[in-house]
Amino acid sequence: MKMESIFDAIRVIFITSLAALAAYLDPVSGALQSILGLLLINFIVGLFTGLIVEDESFSFKKFKAAVCEGAFFLGLISFTFYLGERNGNATETLYCVSAITYIIIYCYSVNVLKNVRMWLTKGSPSFSAVDMIYYILTIEFVKKFPAFDKFKQTENK
Repeated sequence: MKMESIFDAIRVIFITSLAALAAYLDPVSGALQSILGLLLINFIVGLFTGLIVEDESFSFKKFKAAVCEGAFFLGLISFTFYLGERNGNATETLYCVSAITYIIIYCYSVNVLKNVRMWLTKGSPSFSAVDMIYYILTIEFVKKFPAFDKFKQTENK
């Protein structure tokens, strides 16, 4: 057997395996695509903020961390689906995957908004809109309630 045919066989096996994995994960493909898209947006916004606003240079360490975070979250969703599906709870597992996905979307959206706020000029309509959304999403308004102060005091004891 020639070396070319061995590489062709390996390539066919690899592509077939990826296709089978993609077919298996099809029920959670929307969640995986959403997380992947948001992680990409977070990386681009963070890169832009670092390079332009904070005058940093590109960091392979931060890039590696972003890739590892992305792999972790995609793996978490995939593994959660796998465990639930193997236990015969496919419908309930999709609810769990959905909840995890929304938590990830919330956390990364807040981070994207925090970085976008740094780009904008204070007092501009764009800044005001982004600042209001950030304020609401970070639940900053809760800190204005006296009960929150009491809670923080008891929490620190």
